[in-house]
Amino acid sequence: MESQKLESIVIDLQRLQQLQDDKYQKLKSIIIVSQRLQQLQNNINKEIIEILNSSNLSKRFDKYGMSGQKNLKVQCSFDLTQF
Repeated sequence: MESQKLESIVIDLQRLQQLQDDKYQKLKSIIIVSQRLQQLQNNINKEIIEILNSSNLSKRFDKYGMSGQKNLKVQCSFDLTQF
C-alpha cells in the first residue's frame, strides 16, 4: 500500500516536470518569435529611414522651414495573422 502511494507520487512529479518543460518550451518559442518580430521591425524602420533620406522629402520640409527628421513620424504595424 505504501509503495503504491510512493509510486503515485513519483508519477505525479514526473507529470509535473513534463508540464513545466512543455510550458518552458512554449514560453521560449514565444520569446524567440517576439525577438524575431522586433528584429524585423528594426530592419523595416532602417529601410524606411534610408528611403526617406534618399528622397526629396527633406527638400519639401526645408521649403516650409521644417526639419523632416524632427517633424515626421512613420509607423508601421504587422498583421500577425499573416505569419
